[in-house]
Amino acid sequence: MTDVLLQDIVTTIMVCSQAIMAGLGFLAGVKLASLLSY
Repeated sequence: MTDVLLQDIVTTIMVCSQAIMAGLGFLAGVKLASLLSY
């Protein structure tokens, strides 16, 4: 039972970190695009 819970927590952390990285990458891309547009 604790193994399943641990697996859930690990999966959630993985998904969250991927989402954060994607968000940061998106923001960096937008910033870069705005810099290049000048």
